[in-house]
Amino acid sequence: MTKPAEISATPQPSLDIVVEISHVTYDYVTDKGSEVRALEDVSLSIERQEFLCIVGASGCGKTTLLQLIAGYLFPTKGRIKFENEEIKGPDWTRGVVFQQPNLYPWLSVEDNVSFGPRMRGLDRRDYQEKVYHFIDLVGLSEFRRHAPYQLSGGMQQRVAIARALVNDPHLLLMDEPFGALDQITRERLQDELLKIFDKTKITVVFITHSVEEAVFLGSRVIVMSPRPGRIFYERGTRLNRAGVPERNRLAPGYTALREEITNQLYQSFSD
Repeated sequence: MTKPAEISATPQPSLDIVVEISHVTYDYVTDKGSEVRALEDVSLSIERQEFLCIVGASGCGKTTLLQLIAGYLFPTKGRIKFENEEIKGPDWTRGVVFQQPNLYPWLSVEDNVSFGPRMRGLDRRDYQEKVYHFIDLVGLSEFRRHAPYQLSGGMQQRVAIARALVNDPHLLLMDEPFGALDQITRERLQDELLKIFDKTKITVVFITHSVEEAVFLGSRVIVMSPRPGRIFYERGTRLNRAGVPERNRLAPGYTALREEITNQLYQSFSD
């Protein structure tokens, strides 16, 4: 019987910083005119080739933080730098995958995946092979002529991931991308995402409500406190995947680590 992979609590060697978040606070005004503080004094560094998972209760500012990194929002206070440049807005170097695939229903899988390079004005000859490559990477080569409505929810999310990757982003931002899927499909896509991560070595920021998902996927897990969102706890944890992601859930210490982070999540409510 093959021995399950082990969990190591030792962080990976430091790499260069991709995202630097410095004392960021974000306020917004509701439709009724009330001012709400979504984030308060958040500081965080994200390393290249890191898989960072962020967990927290609904309304704790997880998605707000992701949107700030994407450039959809701007801090009320503080600064966010991406590759040593202050973020001025969204661009192709930061790909985003949302909870809903948001595919164009009138386009085929292939045309949905190639949408980004086309909008950037690239020559089709320069990106066509890359489109085929990423469609194949997410296991949809035989469906590339299909319309989104002909695909299951999990398959549509694979298209969304391929669409984000085809632009060669330096950072992939994922906002609860598997949250609406059934458990079996969710676990399969978690496995597939790890395989893609291992092949592409892309930096990932992954938002989730699930501690189990965060522990399974992440090389580091951050727990955010309820609003106003702050970084309450963080834990470096790297699964020794040994090329077989499915075995991670059986790894010695996995359950203990999941319980540790779950306890920290509960403690964040009483802090």
